[in-house]
Amino acid sequence: MQMQQFSEIIKVDGRELFFVFNRLTAPGEDKFFVIVTKETITYHVDLMKNKFGNWEIVSPAVPEWFERVESSLVEAINRNTAQDRN
Repeated sequence: MQMQQFSEIIKVDGRELFFVFNRLTAPGEDKFFVIVTKETITYHVDLMKNKFGNWEIVSPAVPEWFERVESSLVEAINRNTAQDRN
């Protein structure tokens, strides 16, 4: 198993939050485990590629605000993994 980590500051509801991305790569599995603390509560979601090759949240029952920033999470993943495709 291989792990890659990076962080991004993303604006949520007018506040800048610090998101930590951990990529877990194992045979047959490639996903990002994303952690963020908002108002003293720590949240986490998993993102995996869908059948079209696009990253998406796959965790059940995520807060609505997490769904609103999904595109920002995907942009951060794509920006930080661009060198992997070269």
